[in-house]
Amino acid sequence: FVARYMKDVHGPILGYRPVKFIVIAVFVGLAFASIAMSTRLQPGLEQKIVLPRDSYLQGYFDDLEKYMKVGPPLYFVVKNFNYSSASENTNQICSINQCNSNSLLNEIARQSLSPETSYIAKPAASWLDDFLIWMSPEAFGCCRKFVNGNYCPPDDQPPCCQLDQDSGSCSSNGACNNCTTCFLHSDLHNGRPSTTQFREKLPWFLDALPSSDCSKGGKGAYSTSLDHSGYENGIIQASAFRTYHTPLNKQVWISMPPIIIITIFLSNMVKFK
Repeated sequence: FVARYMKDVHGPILGYRPVKFIVIAVFVGLAFASIAMSTRLQPGLEQKIVLPRDSYLQGYFDDLEKYMKVGPPLYFVVKNFNYSSASENTNQICSINQCNSNSLLNEIARQSLSPETSYIAKPAASWLDDFLIWMSPEAFGCCRKFVNGNYCPPDDQPPCCQLDQDSGSCSSNGACNNCTTCFLHSDLHNGRPSTTQFREKLPWFLDALPSSDCSKGGKGAYSTSLDHSGYENGIIQASAFRTYHTPLNKQVWISMPPIIIITIFLSNMVKFK
């Protein structure tokens, strides 16, 4: 049937001269229209399209779109961070008081002020900032110790309070009345810990649960942010500072060049000596 149709109907019609001109004109017109419209195409696909329908990430992307309106996570990784008091590395990274104005975290925060070009949604979460605040004498509910020198948790955590299994509340039992802050102002140098103090208290911080009395505990939030193998030598091999992209959808590939440029800029600016 198809062969007969092509021979008896389709072929003869295409053989007429006016039909030939019309077919060629339509083809050329569609070709030029396609070329003109191609400049409006955005590279990449929506995140949910590139994944299988039964992917566990489909629900994640649905929830992000519905509740959070945030893009995928973005990690800035710092290698060979020298935390000794003789090094300037801490001030080159942190963003709290006494940190360099052009530090890594301050620059990331500045880039997040222009999300339409940087595709960075917010300042980076910093284990270093939270650790320094957690150690501060002003945060009297955070870094604490028993009389024997062991770590003392906040008053709203066991063993400082009695946990009610039914209500989930924790009532004070006086077990931590003798706890004191880890440091006095006189123990710190310009508000910063010494190399020994940093080394001794980092495991405490990473194992400290956040609570209403002290929200800066590092357990959970920063448990996987550091490669602290061999950190006793004064060097943290690698640590990550987490932020998020703006909602990208089809702009995944468009966001890559700005992030690469920002990363190169930060790498050249924050050079460890």
